[in-house]
Amino acid sequence: MKPNLNDLKIYNEFAVATIGNDVQIIKEGEQWETLSGLYKEILDVYKPDKPTEVNDPSIEWDGDRWRCQVYNSAYGWGCALRRNPSKIPHLVEDLKFIPNEIMPLTQGTGLVLIAGPTGGGKTTTMASILDYLSQTQSLGQTVTIEEPIEYMHTNPLITQREVGVTVNGFFEGVHEAMRQFPKNVVIGEIRHPDTAEAAVQAGLTGHRVFATLHAENIADVITRMFALLDDQHDQLFPQALQGIICQHLVHGVDGNTYCIYESIKVTQQVRSILTEGTTALPRLNHEMYQQKRKTLSEFAQKLV
Repeated sequence: MKPNLNDLKIYNEFAVATIGNDVQIIKEGEQWETLSGLYKEILDVYKPDKPTEVNDPSIEWDGDRWRCQVYNSAYGWGCALRRNPSKIPHLVEDLKFIPNEIMPLTQGTGLVLIAGPTGGGKTTTMASILDYLSQTQSLGQTVTIEEPIEYMHTNPLITQREVGVTVNGFFEGVHEAMRQFPKNVVIGEIRHPDTAEAAVQAGLTGHRVFATLHAENIADVITRMFALLDDQHDQLFPQALQGIICQHLVHGVDGNTYCIYESIKVTQQVRSILTEGTTALPRLNHEMYQQKRKTLSEFAQKLV
C-alpha cells in the first residue's frame, strides 16, 4: 500500500482510505483485494461476540503497526485502522523536551504520571522516555501493559503485554508484572479505580512506575487521582508519587505543531501540600517556580 496511507475504514463491500490529505473510496481492483483480505483476517480473529460490542486490537500489517477498532454499523462489521509511527520519536531532538527538567522525575522509584487531553501525545512521550532511558543504559527490566501496543520497543529488557490479547486488563497486568521482578512497570492508561490503586501500590514497593492519565494540568492530575482512589490510597498516593508531566499539543503562529508541558518533581514540600487535599493545590505553582519550571500558560506564551 502507499506509504502515506494513514487511516483506513474497511467494510464488507468497500473501504475508505485517507492518503495524505485525500479521501478515497476503494471498491475494486488490486487494492480492494488486498484490503478485503485484511478485513477477513481481522474479523476472523477479533470480531466481537455481540453486535453491540467493539474490540480494540493492534495489528502488524504493511510493514507497520496499526491501531484497530472492530465495530458494528449499518454497513455491517467495520474495521477502523490508524497507522502508528514505526519509529519512536526522540525525547529531545523530536519532542523538544528539556532533559534536565524531565529525567530527574524518573530517578529512583515511585509513580511518574504523564497527563494531557485526548490526542495530546501522552503515549508518545511515555514511549520516548522509555527509549531515552534505554539508550542511556538506565532503564532495567520493564513490563508494559498497553491497550493497544502502539510503539514496539526493540530492547529485550522490555516485555510488552496487550490488554485483551495477552493480559485480561490493566489491574491484572500490574499485579502479574510484580511477580516478574521488573525495575519498571508501565501502565498504558489509568482509567479506573482498581488500576489507580495498583499503580500506587507498585510505586510504594520499590518499582518505578510510568502511567498516563487524562487531565488538563498538574492540579487536575492530582484531583483526578484523588477521585479514583479510596481513602486509604488517598493517604498513600503522595508517598508513591515521584513526578508529573502534563502536556498539550498546540499550533504555533508559524503553522507548526508544538508540544508544551508543565512538570513538577514531588519533593517533601510537594507531598506536604498533597496531604492537605485539593484545597491546597494552588500552592503547587509556587513549588514549580521554586524548581524553575514553567506552567503551561508560560510555555505557551513563548510561542506567541
